[in-house]
Amino acid sequence: MKTRAIKIVALFDILGIKKRMDVMGIDGVLTDYERLTSFVDQQTGCLVIRSVPAGDGGFCPAVGCLEIQQAYFSDTFILWMDYDAFRLPAFFEMCCDLFCHSLSLGIPIRGGIGVGDAHMDKKKSIYLGPALIDAALAESAQLWLGVSCGVTFNQDEYRGPLDPRTVLAYKEHQNPEKQYKIPGLVLDWPRRWRTSRSDDRKKQLDSMNTDQSFALYYLNAIRFIDYSEKSHDWFMRKESLE
Repeated sequence: MKTRAIKIVALFDILGIKKRMDVMGIDGVLTDYERLTSFVDQQTGCLVIRSVPAGDGGFCPAVGCLEIQQAYFSDTFILWMDYDAFRLPAFFEMCCDLFCHSLSLGIPIRGGIGVGDAHMDKKKSIYLGPALIDAALAESAQLWLGVSCGVTFNQDEYRGPLDPRTVLAYKEHQNPEKQYKIPGLVLDWPRRWRTSRSDDRKKQLDSMNTDQSFALYYLNAIRFIDYSEKSHDWFMRKESLE
């Protein structure tokens, strides 16, 4: 993987890290990170062959090998890989899986994804570039637990192909106090949860909602679950194909 290239960058923050540190200590928080990074490691190097809706009611094959690097510090961890349009659906799906995995572990996270030029040097711990900046701005502009794409995805060269089973148009979670405006492309993690897990995601969120300062974040996440259920297979509806 090149140090400097066009990259997909996903930045995640663990919410309420100070309180978690007070309760769990460094070792407990470190265990959280190790569980998340271990999950990502298991996806790295995997060849993914999957069908992607073609937009006319049919499907076409998409092939991608996930070569992901990661780093973490304080309350933040970052994932990145060289950009390839045909690996983008697999990367989005992996981020959905990571988000679901974090909830199942009781770890509340919020993420942003950017694409574009970036210098990501893990050996020297140097991370720079518009893709990373956009991911960070998108992450901080949300009032929920979830993952949003940044404005860099508005550029024509980065608009696809997207798998509509991993994304939804949604921006009700925008923080009105932020000048940065989320473009409205978010990862449909509730759909992924429905197809991969049997436990109740709302109950899981309710059990994690113990810090009043983040109560709105959980409420918005639950609202998005309802929206996702109503929008299941939206891309197969007649109006979406016209």
